[in-house]
Amino acid sequence: MITVENLTKIYKSRKKSKCVALDNISFTLEDAGFVFIVGKSGSGKTTLLSLLGGLDDITSGEIFVDGATLSHLKQNDFVAYRNSKIGYVFQDFHLIDELTVSQNISLSLKLQGEDDAKKIENALESVDLKGYGSRYPKELSGGEKQRIAIARALVKNPSIILADEPTGNLDSKTTTQILSLLKNLSKDRLVVIVSHNLDDAREYADRIVELSYGKIINDLKRNPNFANSVKIENDTLVVPAHKTLDKNELALINSALQDENIKKFEQISDVFVPNDLSSKSCTPPPKKLAKKHISIKNALSLGGKFLKKDSIKLCVYAIITACLVAILGLCELIATFNPSKVIEKELLSSNVTSIALGKNKLVDQNITTNSSCIFDISDDEIQKFYDNGYNGNIYKLVNVALDYGTHSSICHTHAISAFSPTDAFYNGSRGTLVTTQEYMEKLFGEIEYVALADKIEDGGIYITDYTADAIMFYRPDIFPSYESTLGHHKSYNNNTYAYVNGIINTCYREKHEKIKEKLNNPDLTKEDLKEIANDKEYQEYYDDILMRLSVSYTTNPNFVDDLLALNAKTWCPIGNSYFEYNGKDYKIAQNLVENALTRTTLNLNDNEIVLGYKVYNNIFGTNYTESNLNLFEPHEATFKYSYYYDTNSENVVYSFTVKIVAIANHDKLYFSDNLFKQMLRYNTFTSGLYFDDISNVQCVLDTADECGFFANSVVTLSLSSVTKAVSVFSNFFYIILIGLCACAFVIVINYGLKLVKERRYEIGILKALGIRDIDLSLIFGLQILLLLTLTIVIYIIGSVAFVDVANDVLLTSIQEIAKENYILDVKILSLNAKHLATNSALVALIALLSFVLPLVKLKRLKPTNIIKAKE
Repeated sequence: MITVENLTKIYKSRKKSKCVALDNISFTLEDAGFVFIVGKSGSGKTTLLSLLGGLDDITSGEIFVDGATLSHLKQNDFVAYRNSKIGYVFQDFHLIDELTVSQNISLSLKLQGEDDAKKIENALESVDLKGYGSRYPKELSGGEKQRIAIARALVKNPSIILADEPTGNLDSKTTTQILSLLKNLSKDRLVVIVSHNLDDAREYADRIVELSYGKIINDLKRNPNFANSVKIENDTLVVPAHKTLDKNELALINSALQDENIKKFEQISDVFVPNDLSSKSCTPPPKKLAKKHISIKNALSLGGKFLKKDSIKLCVYAIITACLVAILGLCELIATFNPSKVIEKELLSSNVTSIALGKNKLVDQNITTNSSCIFDISDDEIQKFYDNGYNGNIYKLVNVALDYGTHSSICHTHAISAFSPTDAFYNGSRGTLVTTQEYMEKLFGEIEYVALADKIEDGGIYITDYTADAIMFYRPDIFPSYESTLGHHKSYNNNTYAYVNGIINTCYREKHEKIKEKLNNPDLTKEDLKEIANDKEYQEYYDDILMRLSVSYTTNPNFVDDLLALNAKTWCPIGNSYFEYNGKDYKIAQNLVENALTRTTLNLNDNEIVLGYKVYNNIFGTNYTESNLNLFEPHEATFKYSYYYDTNSENVVYSFTVKIVAIANHDKLYFSDNLFKQMLRYNTFTSGLYFDDISNVQCVLDTADECGFFANSVVTLSLSSVTKAVSVFSNFFYIILIGLCACAFVIVINYGLKLVKERRYEIGILKALGIRDIDLSLIFGLQILLLLTLTIVIYIIGSVAFVDVANDVLLTSIQEIAKENYILDVKILSLNAKHLATNSALVALIALLSFVLPLVKLKRLKPTNIIKAKE
């Protein structure tokens, strides 16, 4: 039973004007019967039917269906109401073109979780369309489509059938068939039909409710005592009003009109009598609605059928989106480019057992620097690595180096500046590593010595066979054998650098045999050398020289103190120093003293110094000659020392008062032994660091960058140009990244909006039939899922291709620009699972939003509004 009480429906336009479609109407419908709702266009007929079917919202009043109040139903209850109780027949059939007749009818069953082929056959037979199941709607006539629509409503055996102008577009013969069918169905259920045809209503209706401007103006029921037949009573011909006459009845009327005994003609119109509205039926207790829903399998199957029509569009959108996201990912790699990560990957992929750092810039940018110099490293800077999370050991590389080429290696940070594929050896050692026996065995395996000195000194060093070979290569006249390199080592200018205790066998010749054979080829061209410089074997050889072979070693933790006590060094750099005398500063020209102090045998007291007269003249601006040296008067001055890289002497390391006791006929600068040892101590500083925990490379390199260190590796050197170029453009690529994200978002959102917009009609039908929003999302979400899957697959494939192309372009460009430098053949930009997963998640998020946003909007729309949009 349906009870309508004070029902009002008001529509508001965008201009906020109101239209009253139904105005405070009340009536009751029984559980069975054929009810016509009639009236002119705009009278509120279709609105009333939509409200009865739960397709639209009630403005005020109530509709009770079997005791349930429609205005109080929750969304899921409304769905259950349309699904289980209502069979809706639309004026324009509203069949889904992609589905066959059987599939259209089966929708009603599937939405209830059923799929019974026998019921579908029975439904088709009931509308006299047996055998039409495999046809598509476009193959049917209008009447056949309407009967299919009725079969779809009938197949789930609803208690209420609502039909909106089901015969409005049909011919008279088909109309008679449809109305007769509905009349027959109304025997055991309630059939409510909206129609503008009063003749049909009078012919078939059990009850007629007439509306005008939203109000009920007539509510009539068929007179149970009315004899709907032509008859002759006495002398009167009785004919029912609005009756469709058959042949027999027409013959009887013609005969009566010719009969002289018939005196009267009477047309009776009491076919319908006013419905008694004085007593309202009591509202029964509400019945629990059966909540049934479509299975996941059927929902996906239905989604697949819809997908066929949109498959090309889906592929196009997937390709465009995937390409955008792939380019987006490439821009992200450039925007978030981390040089340390690239170096880390290269170090880990090579057979590198440790990380070596030097320092080539000052954190204090106010100090003028010389980039070709090594810098001193303080204990506070070393502590920073531990503070930032490094857990391994850090070994100091001190500034005790052997010079066996043409210049002092103390002034050079990069072997790249003094070593090329055509060089047999690097021309100087890089310092002495104060380490442990365990770490040396990590570098060389079990330690084996080629030669050992007769006397082992605590202040002595151990060199590699590579360093010994280099010494013999550059100075064969002085050092013809391994044994000759042992003991006190003298440089090309006869200054003693260190004491060599022994030579470590590294087997470097065997390890790098192949690359050395290439380098020994006398027919090498410049192009060949360029190719070799980018050869992985050469790069490994180069790094081995830089980090291991050209380094000296000691396991003595007190090495510096013992070295100074050994008095092994006869030479010391003077740095960028000056004298302060009589309120003026007098800078010491480097070329005058060959950049060094020499240990003296003169008997000088503490703080006494002796200068060559030319040195003195250049420093203090005097004019002493060999003939007037006796005129010199000793005087005191303040000596101030700065490191070599501090070209303007802005950062004084130490200063002390000295007494210049004499000037002499030489070009030297002699300090007392006490002052010389102080100078040695300040110049024997930490110039590099070695880290034994390769797993902490990222922490080490990040801290190194923060503190102004560089990695002693060809990887870093060759990538320096690349990292600078990429870093310069990182902010620019952030902008591109944001733009591409927006484009991808717009494209996929546009796809989702178009998908739902183009399927609003089908969505409206499904909602009218009683589908849940979650099931609707599953049906149409299949396309989004496939778009997502296809996009991600294309994205991953495209990303790999894009990154390879990008790396080739970057390397080619850098190699063209930096023709004089060696550029590693490495992957500057590299993909990883996390990167791909992150961008795939971004695609998934965009795809989700592309479907959720329009669905949220559609969820607010009532089925009647969606269907009206198509109509």
